[in-house]
Amino acid sequence: MPCAPLRAPPPVLLKALAAGTLGGAATLPRLYLWQDRTDAVWFLAGMLGWCLFMLWGFVFAWEPIYGQAKPFTFHKSAKVWGILTLSGVAAAAVLHVGLDPTYRQMFPKEYPNDPEEWIAFTLFNLSHTDLFLCFAPMAFFARLIPNATWVMGLTIGFNLLVLGLKVSSGPDLSSALVIIALSV
Repeated sequence: MPCAPLRAPPPVLLKALAAGTLGGAATLPRLYLWQDRTDAVWFLAGMLGWCLFMLWGFVFAWEPIYGQAKPFTFHKSAKVWGILTLSGVAAAAVLHVGLDPTYRQMFPKEYPNDPEEWIAFTLFNLSHTDLFLCFAPMAFFARLIPNATWVMGLTIGFNLLVLGLKVSSGPDLSSALVIIALSV
């Protein structure tokens, strides 16, 4: 007996389309700065936009059924924003002092050289990193396993796998401390 086709409700598709379109547009500066690209910018942006649409569709379809939480929740409390801002600045300072010198030697192309590159890298990371490393894997694992602890563990495991692939693509590490710092 054939299965019924899967259908996404229109609100999920509209949210995914909006997020994919915004994410695709946010990738344009990084794609324009990519010197040795083999395809046209419009093609690459379209492909990334399509991939973002698919991943966001997965996340937005997951959210009401499995998550019981919105992927984007904005608190109006000034205290919450203050704590988040201070935490972000403190984490950035620790990474800048403790990790960036070593990481910059390992992967010099990962660091921008001027403000234009910094903006392009930031937009690209904002539109891709959390979606690929957090939201989409969590949505995937939540559909497979009903246990929230396992879902978190598998999502963290996926992140460590991606980190391991990234580190193994670079030069040899000088110490295990770098791997520990990168995984935190």
